[in-house]
Amino acid sequence: MGCGGSKNLTKEDKTSHKLSHGVGFSRNAQQDYTSNPNESIRSLETYYKNQKPPSYAFADDRFPPNSETVFGKYKGEYTDTNEERRNRALSAIPISEEDVIWKHAYEIWGDDAKIFGDKILLDDIKIGQVADAYFVATLSALAEFPFLILQLFKTVEIPNNGKAIEIAIQIDGDWKIVPVDDMFPINKNNGKPIFSDAPNKSLWGVFLEKAWAKVNGGYANIVIGYPREVFEAFTPFTTIPIDIAKENKKSLWENIVGADQYNCIMTCSIKEGTPGLSKVGLIENHSFSLISAFERKIGDDNVKIMKIRNPFGEGEWNGDWSDKSAKWTDSAKNAIPEFDPNGSNRS
Repeated sequence: MGCGGSKNLTKEDKTSHKLSHGVGFSRNAQQDYTSNPNESIRSLETYYKNQKPPSYAFADDRFPPNSETVFGKYKGEYTDTNEERRNRALSAIPISEEDVIWKHAYEIWGDDAKIFGDKILLDDIKIGQVADAYFVATLSALAEFPFLILQLFKTVEIPNNGKAIEIAIQIDGDWKIVPVDDMFPINKNNGKPIFSDAPNKSLWGVFLEKAWAKVNGGYANIVIGYPREVFEAFTPFTTIPIDIAKENKKSLWENIVGADQYNCIMTCSIKEGTPGLSKVGLIENHSFSLISAFERKIGDDNVKIMKIRNPFGEGEWNGDWSDKSAKWTDSAKNAIPEFDPNGSNRS
């Protein structure tokens, strides 16, 4: 499990993994970025590796729209020198270099697509044909606090004059502005994005993914990763990884609930080889956004409920307390008003 804490949380106690008390954030707080958006955006002057976008149409010679950018190459050479990791990533890309074409954002998502819609939502970004679940799950978790997403953008509209979209990323401890264009790789065989999609036509997620791919030397290089890397690049907060194999159940649950109460931003993952997952609708070697956790008294039982979100944007938990579970009696629904029979708040 990974947790990106509020900036007022101190470091964990290494013996107990207890989170110290601190001031969290207001969930789902919305920024007014329609009247004067630049008032809400972090002002940074240092550009990524001194690559300042020109005032005219931006042609990104550091991250051009070609197949090498997708497969993690630069001038014919792989940018990831770790052969084992590189081969694992490339094996997850089910297309050839000849299948890659690039299109402008409006050609993929339509003229009405925007960087931000009326609200910043968890499901604005969805895994495409290639899964970088750790990244999408982390962005979905960050979307609980919309201003964290908003402040990464120096502009909030897709330029219609070919200029760059400028995104703030923390690189080696320093905040930099990473300029990207509005072109994305799609599979020419089906016309769909190869990497993340934007089902709501709010493109903040796919632009952040492109900036993340750029600083990592190619889209292929972001297939494999850890949520803490994303937390550290896109927030100023401390990350606290928790290995559940080293925690007893009581301590683990207290950590999760405590982190949720202080509005920590959390993800979780399931290791490869974990038995019995298919019976309950979970996926091994996969990351999820951890939305909330709470405990309620139902009859004589104390019931522990945890909500997670699959970055695929589909699939259902079908074990106890799933939408159609017999455990959802009237008394249970009254005790847990978060229950949504339509499935928008799925456990």
